[in-house]
Amino acid sequence: MDQISCILGHPEGSVKPEVLLAYAVVALSVSIFVNWALAVLLFALKPFTSILMAFIRPDLARNFMQEDYLKLILEKANIFFFGFVDFVIRLGQQFHDKFH
Repeated sequence: MDQISCILGHPEGSVKPEVLLAYAVVALSVSIFVNWALAVLLFALKPFTSILMAFIRPDLARNFMQEDYLKLILEKANIFFFGFVDFVIRLGQQFHDKFH
């Protein structure tokens, strides 16, 4: 715990566990949201992206245009996002039980 406080630039023992949990939740939430948003953006810009991919990797462009491939990307992004939300809720409950 003290090592994490030092990494964040605080003196040893000066950061409460709730603050560290808040840092972790914000960092992970931003990361998950960005990944999910990129998957949605990828789906929305499918025609442009497939043209761009045709120049970079023509063999992948054919597979990319298939609807199943895009649906798979969005499904994985949604599963990951909601799995993360569940993880944060469980982590918060364990944190609360341990320190209160």
